[in-house]
Amino acid sequence: MTTIKSGDGRVVEDARDESRTVATMQTASHADDRVTHSLDSMGHTLANIRTSTRFIVSDGSPEEDHILPQHLQSVEHAWGLTKRDRSTRLVEHLGELDRRVRGLMQAIERQNAADSEMAKLKTTVKTLHQQVIQVVLEIVGTQLAESDDKDLRHFFEHASPALDDLPTWLQDLVESALAHDLHLQILPAGLQGFYHVRDLRKQHYYLITDIFQALTRLDSTLNESIVLCKKLKDDLETHRTVLNASRKQVKATSAALERQTQDHASVRLELYQKDVKLATLEESARREAERLQSMTAKYESMIAAYAKADTNNLAAQDKANTLQTRCDHLEKRNDELAHIDLAFWESYLSQEVTEDRTELAKMQGENGRLRGMLAVFGIDTATGTTTSSGDPSSFSLASYLTMRAQTMNLTTQLDASKLTVKELQARLANQDASLAEMRYIDQIVTFKQTVQCREEQIKELEEKLVARDEELASLQAVADNRRRLISRTQGELREQVVKTKQSEKEVADLLAEVKTLEGELKGPKGERREKEKQQKEIQGLRQRVDMAERAVTDKERICKVALAKMNQAHANERAVWTVLFWGLMGVTVWLWFCR
Repeated sequence: MTTIKSGDGRVVEDARDESRTVATMQTASHADDRVTHSLDSMGHTLANIRTSTRFIVSDGSPEEDHILPQHLQSVEHAWGLTKRDRSTRLVEHLGELDRRVRGLMQAIERQNAADSEMAKLKTTVKTLHQQVIQVVLEIVGTQLAESDDKDLRHFFEHASPALDDLPTWLQDLVESALAHDLHLQILPAGLQGFYHVRDLRKQHYYLITDIFQALTRLDSTLNESIVLCKKLKDDLETHRTVLNASRKQVKATSAALERQTQDHASVRLELYQKDVKLATLEESARREAERLQSMTAKYESMIAAYAKADTNNLAAQDKANTLQTRCDHLEKRNDELAHIDLAFWESYLSQEVTEDRTELAKMQGENGRLRGMLAVFGIDTATGTTTSSGDPSSFSLASYLTMRAQTMNLTTQLDASKLTVKELQARLANQDASLAEMRYIDQIVTFKQTVQCREEQIKELEEKLVARDEELASLQAVADNRRRLISRTQGELREQVVKTKQSEKEVADLLAEVKTLEGELKGPKGERREKEKQQKEIQGLRQRVDMAERAVTDKERICKVALAKMNQAHANERAVWTVLFWGLMGVTVWLWFCR
């Protein structure tokens, strides 16, 4: 800002300002003359291009007849608009003319002809392109990419929904984008950065549109997620009702299982007692069978000894009878031969009789021994009948038959025991079936334990859901508080923006007053004290202007910080809602699997 001094210094500054103004006006007039001359030169160049195009098209294909004249017509149209409109949109018209000339150059380069006329046409078009660039560089020095639409509001109204129908945070984002666009328009740029600034703003349009549409979709998705969460909560209540009914059914089933378990316990006790009794009977049967086997072996050995003794007795009787007959025959022969040599025959016969008697005594002794043995067994050799004696160790046929009958009775008892064993085996099979049923009951008990574990897991999940609901409620309350805080901050920011605009208006008024006072100070040299007083007032006004500018800068900085905080709060809120949504989805899927 220029500082006004008193005396000769002030006069020098005024002279410099006037010289600068005159130089600027002269430069602008010279630039207008050069632009007019350049546009006329472009008209002559376009006429030459038209002539060359007609000459080339007359010998070309229908496709070439359609492409080149169309591009040339569009270039002439843009040139006409540029020549007629000398307002602030002149740079935009020149940019459009440059784009169409480049399109004509690309169309000519795609042609397959390689004659001299085509080369001449390419050279002429390049000359036209250079003329357009020269005119742009002539105008850019004074009109640096200025445009009528310095605000994106008109663009947003045509490209997106109404701003009043959007959420508050989206409206804040739009306001931030508009402020960023205004800042982008007033960026200082040289001659080489003109096209870069134009392309950057064009990309900024597309970027802001994409961001705006994405945020709109995000807001709609968030609303859908909220609706889905409510639906999931209703489904959760339904599942809880079904779960309570299932719990009642499980309790009833558990009571029935407990009763069955008690019944089966009593049955198992009875079966165990029967098993013990059966084992006792099997042991007694085994011992009785062993005793019968030992007695049978003893009886068979005794029968074999009796048969052998009976055979020996019969042989001894036959031999004794034979010896008696021989003795009788010898006595008869002795009587017959008594009159014959009694001494010789007496010695002979006495010796033979002695031998016979010795043998008979031996036989009688053997017979006595056999009779003693038979007497031991209770058999009478004279009658051939058995006798019973009081001796318990004596053996008789009657006792043998009695023992044989007892053996048969024991055999019958053994068969009955075998039948009893078969019955016991059948009962064991029934007990096995009962044990299988008990195993099924054990499986039911295991299933009951599994159901109890599942119920405990479901209770834990319900507790987690309750905690999540409480956390969600707290987060909802925090979000409501943040929304209220954001709304209040937005109202304050709007008030600050209104105050900023008022301050800018006051600054403009103060600048106008300063300029008015400066104009008054440029008058005659009279009234020195009054002028000094006015200078002091001007200095005070300038100080006030500086303070107002600093206040505006501080408010802008505060607004930017508040907007950044609001954007961060919105981002955090979206992250929290996303985490809660996926958490509820995970819990619902887990409950579905548990069911």
